[in-house]
Amino acid sequence: MKKINISDDKALQDTFESEDLAALVNDLLSELNIDCENFNMLKYFPWKTKSFFYRHPDNTGKTPLSLRMFVESAKAGRWLYD
Repeated sequence: MKKINISDDKALQDTFESEDLAALVNDLLSELNIDCENFNMLKYFPWKTKSFFYRHPDNTGKTPLSLRMFVESAKAGRWLYD
């Protein structure tokens, strides 16, 4: 496996496939003991990434999901971004 370095503010949707990111989100919420009652996956997906056909993907209405969001929510004990 190749190590991936991600900045705290980079959109996780640009790095991970949706299935992998869904598993990562579940693991982070559980491991960091974050109350996820307000977490809504539809706010962050579907996410369109840059491709040969879509150089400027339209992610209107979708929020970038970042590691910083998990860190701040872990400090508060609940998901802060509803």
